[in-house]
Amino acid sequence: MDEPNENKSRKFSSVICYKISNIMDRIVVEEICSRNHVSIFHVENNSELVRHSQRSLVICDLTKQNKEELDSLVQSSKTMKSQVLGSYPHVSKEIGERALSQGIDYVVPKSGFKRKLEQLLAN
Repeated sequence: MDEPNENKSRKFSSVICYKISNIMDRIVVEEICSRNHVSIFHVENNSELVRHSQRSLVICDLTKQNKEELDSLVQSSKTMKSQVLGSYPHVSKEIGERALSQGIDYVVPKSGFKRKLEQLLAN
């Protein structure tokens, strides 16, 4: 399920954590960004999100987003020419399937999140 909707591979100028409140998730993202020399920003709403640069990788916890929020996130990311990496608990495949159908670029279970983020930032 971790294949992108759009077949694009590119280096991201920054990572934007969209409504990531889990401290362990934040630490993992910060460590990976630091190793890859990528800027990181934390935002809590869509208006903050669109103020950031293009070519960003937006990260979200799919369990924290409803349908309308995901639709808005997808639209904003397209405007920004960015891509979205969303994670979900492996026991909740329906969340991952819904996110893919709504246009999230990369959808991975939590267990594959770190590996996928490292892979995306290494390109």
